[in-house]
Amino acid sequence: MNERILSTQTSIVQLRNNNDEQASPLLPPLLHSTRYLLLCQLLRANATAYYTTASFLLTSSTLQPFERSSLPNLQNFPLSSPPSPASLSSYCPPPLLTKKTLAIPDSSGPSLTLDSPLPPMNHPLSLYDKLLLAVFKSRVSRYTNYTSPLPDMEGLVDVGRTYLLECDQSSPQPGEKQSEMVKAVLTDLMGPIVPIYRLFMGGFVPRRVAEFFNVPDLADRQVFPGRGYVPYAPFLTSLVTPLFFQFLVGPAAIRRKGDGARGAVVVTKCRFLEMSGCKGLCLHQCKNPAQQLFNDTLGVPLNVQPNFATGECHWAWGEEPPETKEDDSWPAGCLQGCDTRQLIRSAASLS
Repeated sequence: MNERILSTQTSIVQLRNNNDEQASPLLPPLLHSTRYLLLCQLLRANATAYYTTASFLLTSSTLQPFERSSLPNLQNFPLSSPPSPASLSSYCPPPLLTKKTLAIPDSSGPSLTLDSPLPPMNHPLSLYDKLLLAVFKSRVSRYTNYTSPLPDMEGLVDVGRTYLLECDQSSPQPGEKQSEMVKAVLTDLMGPIVPIYRLFMGGFVPRRVAEFFNVPDLADRQVFPGRGYVPYAPFLTSLVTPLFFQFLVGPAAIRRKGDGARGAVVVTKCRFLEMSGCKGLCLHQCKNPAQQLFNDTLGVPLNVQPNFATGECHWAWGEEPPETKEDDSWPAGCLQGCDTRQLIRSAASLS
């Protein structure tokens, strides 16, 4: 590890232990901002060094208290770690969360995934959230031909689970059918925002513009070199998106991507995952359709990465999502407390 990285790690730890509020009321916020920027710098330079330093800060008993929410990136961080030694140089961080560390054996079938041990997050819905939820739920009910008698999020989860069971029984590709339904609902709800986003964020040339300038080959093509989309698109999207999906997943905070760049948000504890308790609903009715909407329709790649140990969910724009089968952070097997698993088994035994 080069001297610059070691120097950055040392500076972060020193700032962490130099939080003297009696010196000046402005000192703590200044130290917090400086430490955050140094952590971002370390993340961009060396992700392994960032994880080691961040884990040390979270678990050290000799430094000032440090919150998880103060980190610029939380991807695959475990919920808790053993206490760290006094020195960063002698600290060995715990392993990142993977499908192996999350798995537990199940005598009746494949390995299961541990449920989050955290208590439920009681985030009341605002009037704005209730309005968005009612509209979204009505569109999903229209596309699935099923209206749930349950209210609010309970009703939305009921519609999603009912559709999952229907697809599992009737479709050769149940996951794809669910994702197509949710993507169609999202596209429908966005309405005129879709062409506006494709132009100003995705960097697509509208067909009429291409025809007007007599360059038909550029119609509906992304023209920005390298990425294709506009360079500022990931960051601006991360600022705006939480305003429109909080009703579904709960509060979110702006964070950094895995490479330290701007353009990511972290959902504090996903409401939809918490209430459904189902990894299949998470994958086919949230993660995949959201990724497909941004990647295929809007032109800005999106990687949605849930943390099943904490209930957090990391959304990173401008980041290509890996295939689920190749994603080591995506555990194999159902969540331990999943009700849908039991319903699928019951339906299978009756058929």
